Amino acid sequence: MQMSDAGRGTNENATWSPYDNNGGTCVAVAGEDYCIIAADTRMSTGYSIMTRNSSKVMKLSDKCLLASAGFQGDARTLQKMLLSRQVVYHHNHNKLMGCHAMAQLLSNTL
Repeated sequence: MQMSDAGRGTNENATWSPYDNNGGTCVAVAGEDYCIIAADTRMSTGYSIMTRNSSKVMKLSDKCLLASAGFQGDARTLQKMLLSRQVVYHHNHNKLMGCHAMAQLLSNTL
């Protein structure tokens, strides 16, 4: 009669995690008076492609974009938080948030 591994007292670590690396690639190039931002649109998990139409670039304002790859749940939460803080900034200061202020907000958040 053989005992199972559970009966021997071995420790097994759970391998399930609610977080997933959905992959992706983002790249940006900036010059004196221009900026180019590009990202792929594929969202995958493991070897499965979930969609080919998921943009990783989001417009935060007329002159500010955010590109993010990795776990899309975290990326969307960050984007929503930045947009809501931008609205609060607009109400408090009666002007739109500039790129430098948005960059400082992102730096403080991360």
